[in-house]
Amino acid sequence: MSRKKLLKLGISILALNALGVATYHVAPDLYQIPTVHAEETPAEDEEIPDGQERSIANTFKRMLDSIESSIKDFTDSPNEDNKELLEGDVEEAKNFFETAKKAMKSPEGQKSFAALEARYNSLKAKAEALLTGGELKEEHQEVTTTEEIPYPSRTENNADLAEGTRKVKQAGEKGQKKVVWDVTLVNGVEKKRDRKSQTVIKEPVEEIIEVGTKKTGVETKETVTIEEKVAFKEETKVDPALDKGQTRVEEGEEGIDEVTYEVTKVDGVEKSRKEVSRKTKKAAKNKVTYTGAKAVVTTKEVTKTEEVAFQTREVENALLAEGVRRVKTAGQKGVRMIVETVTYTDGVETGRVEKSNTITTPAVDEVVEVGTKKVVAPVVTTKEETKTEEVAFQTKEVTNSELPEGTRVVKTAGKKGVRTIVYTVTYTDGVETGREVKSNTITTPAVDEVVEVGTKKLVAPVVTTKEETKTEEVAFQTKEVTNSELPEGTRVVKTAGKKGVRTIVYTVTYTDGVETGREVKSNTITTPAVDEIVEVGTKKVVAPVVTTKEETKTEEVAFQTKEVTNSELPEGTRVVKAAGKKGVRTIVYTVTYTDGVETGRVEKSNTITTPAVDEIVEVGTKK
Repeated sequence: MSRKKLLKLGISILALNALGVATYHVAPDLYQIPTVHAEETPAEDEEIPDGQERSIANTFKRMLDSIESSIKDFTDSPNEDNKELLEGDVEEAKNFFETAKKAMKSPEGQKSFAALEARYNSLKAKAEALLTGGELKEEHQEVTTTEEIPYPSRTENNADLAEGTRKVKQAGEKGQKKVVWDVTLVNGVEKKRDRKSQTVIKEPVEEIIEVGTKKTGVETKETVTIEEKVAFKEETKVDPALDKGQTRVEEGEEGIDEVTYEVTKVDGVEKSRKEVSRKTKKAAKNKVTYTGAKAVVTTKEVTKTEEVAFQTREVENALLAEGVRRVKTAGQKGVRMIVETVTYTDGVETGRVEKSNTITTPAVDEVVEVGTKKVVAPVVTTKEETKTEEVAFQTKEVTNSELPEGTRVVKTAGKKGVRTIVYTVTYTDGVETGREVKSNTITTPAVDEVVEVGTKKLVAPVVTTKEETKTEEVAFQTKEVTNSELPEGTRVVKTAGKKGVRTIVYTVTYTDGVETGREVKSNTITTPAVDEIVEVGTKKVVAPVVTTKEETKTEEVAFQTKEVTNSELPEGTRVVKAAGKKGVRTIVYTVTYTDGVETGRVEKSNTITTPAVDEIVEVGTKK
């Protein structure tokens, strides 16, 4: 057996002895040392001596040292023997961990064991990553929890309470505190959590219990007679002589009763009294409130107006064609004012009498001229006119059990029809004087629109959101300034333009891991563009020498980030499956030079010569 395995065996024996298991199995009838197993909860009053806590902690530390040594050996030489040793060390520490943690009863033991627990979680994560061939990814999350604060309790002596009696004077209330933890996750699995801060939300209320100290005394009984006031009652009566809505009060008077009690005293102090008899010495007089029942009659005048119809009278006009009627004077309605006296009984109308009825504005008669002049017979002709109108289509719904509930899909598109209307139009002396519908026919029937309505029940989708950020270039402006020293027509870039950067933040909605919505949360120019300043020559010169040449430059092409769901990863975990790579864009310019100075630049081609490779990120959905 190798030295490493012998050492491991020794640590195992020490672990068993530390927990009392080894001794128990040697002579169970003699020792009966209590052992707290991983699946058990120790009794509230059970305490493990400090010496035993130190022994358990030292044994667990040696186990962690062994894991650390095995990790180094496996890293240096990843063979089967070293793998087996590392797996055994981790498994043994796992089995020992929970039992050892529960054995730490004292505050000192718990505090020292917390450091060992953090080391254990870190080493276990490293070992598991090595054994599974994965990479160790550590991240931190901030988690907030709410915890109860136990309330304190104290007792107070009460000399008025019988000895041995306990009474809650003030009920205790638990407090609350908000604790912020720094949680360490390794490959998405929580390995440890450190208390970052804590805030008391609600202070606990102290419980106060009164403890009786009074010794049992001597009980006596006596009879006592006293006078007691008797409260009067209140009643309501109707007074027919009092107007409705009014009240009148007759005040009540208290009565007097003579009451005899049997009084019980302990050590001369009254503890209780019991009524033995009661006599009326003076009867109480009730308080009476009278309410009015007499009707209240009032009157008031009401004025209203009515229209007065005008009369129509006819006068003959020999200049108008026979049968023609023409309004010469338009009629106007008049106005009649009526004043009425209205009687109210208890606010309700009970009578109405007309006081006056006067026409304040007389009506104006309407005068109509009637023609008497004889005329020749008119020329009457008819012709047919045709017009078409659209006929709206109907929408019919049919259910489809294969479509999700609430989904609507147009199965057959609707088409409007055509209605043809033929009129017979009558003209008198060339003027239309009549129009009748000869026929009204749907020449092209409308086609009904058929809409499928889904009825398939779906489980509630899982909706999540996240923010995505992308950047876009902001084009620069080109400004021109004249330069009298440059030849006319010459253009020289004085200040090169620089593109700015626009940062757009999207809120992206995913339903069951699939993008279903995207909204712009913010759109900000994070780097302003720099204007390009071009000097334009105005100096008159002889014919310039113009030449051209091609220039090539390259630019990076940013890669896109795409997300795919992974049901095996914990929800909220993000793992880069394929790293993104920037592409290359090649731009060719045709540059013009005048007398050797650049005076023009035209983009000849703009090609992505190396496409960017999308970054693929797996997003965990496992609950």
